[in-house]
Amino acid sequence: MALVKCNECGSEISDTASACPKCGAAVVRKLGEHEDQCPHCMTVVNASATKCPSCGAVKGYMFDRRYGAFGKTGTIIWGIVVPSLIAIGAASVTSGFSLLLMLLPVYAAYRVFVTGPRWWATGLPG
Repeated sequence: MALVKCNECGSEISDTASACPKCGAAVVRKLGEHEDQCPHCMTVVNASATKCPSCGAVKGYMFDRRYGAFGKTGTIIWGIVVPSLIAIGAASVTSGFSLLLMLLPVYAAYRVFVTGPRWWATGLPG
């Protein structure tokens, strides 16, 4: 057991503590090669985990309360395919302006893929 400094208040705390006993700040741990840390409760989980066992946060590219976290396939369908079909249908009825509007969700889906999956707080315990 080693002592580390708290990032918030500077007091020395155990490296196995989940939070600083003085100020309550969460302790960020050094992670192994195949480990990830839930940003909501600071629990160390496997890098391929899609749900935090402690707080119930889910990992994905997009999140909807009704459908949960979306992986790559769901993001492609709801972020690129569906807006494209809607814009093509609207462009056949109106001017080509709707094709320009189609680029907004496509760009958003692209940014989601560039940044990678993230953790979403669900409010449900693991």
